Amino acid sequence: MKKIGITGNIGSGKSQVTNYLLSKGYKVLDADRLVARIYYDESFIKDMLDEFGNQIIERNLKNGQAINLDKKAIAAIVFDDDKLLNRLNKIIA
Repeated sequence: MKKIGITGNIGSGKSQVTNYLLSKGYKVLDADRLVARIYYDESFIKDMLDEFGNQIIERNLKNGQAINLDKKAIAAIVFDDDKLLNRLNKIIA
């Protein structure tokens, strides 16, 4: 079985290619969707808060006390620092 990775910048057409492949009956593993599910796991949230602190919390006022991780804040922290990005990747893995 061949495996193909689709990569590219924002707006480069990854979703369009993915949708085309799905329409042709190919199986697609969407890593973005898998990671999005992880962001709601209580254990993952605890690990992230332990590592990066409260600055990555986005309070969801619509749901009262629900805590969501602020992906933009996390990106701002880790993507300019290879060591922090490696820590994030270890937590996700």
